[in-house]
Amino acid sequence: MKVAEHIAGDVLTMSLAGHLNAAGAETLETRLLKTTRDGARWILLDCSRLYSIDSIGLRAVLQNTRRLSALGGALALCGLPESIQQIFDVSGFTQACRISLNPSAGVEALSAEAKRSPQNGVERSSSSGTSN
Repeated sequence: MKVAEHIAGDVLTMSLAGHLNAAGAETLETRLLKTTRDGARWILLDCSRLYSIDSIGLRAVLQNTRRLSALGGALALCGLPESIQQIFDVSGFTQACRISLNPSAGVEALSAEAKRSPQNGVERSSSSGTSN
């Protein structure tokens, strides 16, 4: 799975491309741990180029949603392909995760929430792209 990062204000968008399976979940976990250590608290996962997700990928999303919430931030998703949206619906993850239709709506929602939060911001100001 490939992951590219882009920061817009307080929100770090991570664009995912490929398969969010065991290997992809490990890549995502590693990147999310690094970005939260670097100060990111408002993270949007753009899933528009995600081909598939399995139970390990779902677990990684849920665990990081809970972890960011505990840190005073939030993890949201956007651009879920129809097949992945159906998996989220059937598994009940639609109720457990914040989901927006597209990146701009996701960034807007997270930015508004970050502004209301006592802990906000991303302490990095660069964009990068990495693949694994």
